[in-house]
Amino acid sequence: MAFTQGDVFLCRQMLLLSDFNADDFAKADIKLPQKLATASPVRQASYLAGRRAARQALQMAGVSGGFNIGTDAGGCPKFPPMVVGSISHVRSDERIEAVCLLTRKTSAKSLGVDLENIMSRDIAAAVFNQVCDASEKLLLKSNLNFTENVALSLIFSVKEALYKALWPEVRQVFDFTDVAVIAVHPIFQNHHYLYLPDQIQCGYCDITLKKTLAPGVTQGRCYRAEWILTDEQVLTSVLVS
Repeated sequence: MAFTQGDVFLCRQMLLLSDFNADDFAKADIKLPQKLATASPVRQASYLAGRRAARQALQMAGVSGGFNIGTDAGGCPKFPPMVVGSISHVRSDERIEAVCLLTRKTSAKSLGVDLENIMSRDIAAAVFNQVCDASEKLLLKSNLNFTENVALSLIFSVKEALYKALWPEVRQVFDFTDVAVIAVHPIFQNHHYLYLPDQIQCGYCDITLKKTLAPGVTQGRCYRAEWILTDEQVLTSVLVS
């Protein structure tokens, strides 16, 4: 399934684990990295679904040449030089879902996408302090009419998407508590990335850096993250211009 807005392309691929076979890589003409040769079927299937989504996004963007989306030294997908892209995947029961967000370098310097299953209440309670600070907790309670685990799943995904978007500039690990969501804006209308029939809400968040991470990626800089929330999942994206 695929959707576009302007020069931004979002593609999704689903793969049933019961249907997956290692031969599927050869059939799809996608290279399995040597480091994944002995990985679990779930890890291999996730990689395959993500690369299939990336290939579809490249085709939609009009990029030809049969590019094989490998992995760079930092473990990130290696896209052709004329585009920037990001891949995310998640397991839902016996199904792997992968998304690829892609745009031309003339439209954005980098981007990040993240797809997450909604956390259980127990997991949300265990990781809350690793994801949010006191001001964000207050923001969630006062501005989002969500249960705590749904709200935290949204904030976690937003920060993961920002992490991916900033990685090309930062090239270092930073904590979720190094960035803060300072505003949440629900939008009650169809979203241009809508692809799930059980959508319940969408919108965007304002995020700020709490410390300088690299030259040009400085404390106080703000970013915007778009989100779609469904009964079971949250999809978020960040574009850096």
